[in-house]
Amino acid sequence: MRSIEDIIAQEKDVQYQQRNKELFSYYTLTLINQDQAARRLRRRLKLTLWFMLPALIGLLLSPATGWLMTSFEAFSGVSFVRVLVMAVASYALAGVCVLVLKRTHVL
Repeated sequence: MRSIEDIIAQEKDVQYQQRNKELFSYYTLTLINQDQAARRLRRRLKLTLWFMLPALIGLLLSPATGWLMTSFEAFSGVSFVRVLVMAVASYALAGVCVLVLKRTHVL
């Protein structure tokens, strides 16, 4: 009777080990998928930012800038130039944060 209990205990141990291996494989695959998704997202973000940069420069250099400035100033008491400076500063700060996080391997 003792040997049957030993066999049952060993069988349970084998089943638990197999389940742990399956969970480990699942978690490993999940981490790999998350890493790949994060890389795709970073790549898309970089492309989006690079496409937005020429548009912003084009807007700043276009003749419509004067019209936009007068339009924004007519609708609010806030200066368009100040809003634009704050937007540029915000993007610059976000870029610095991304670089710092990238160097510390968080991203």
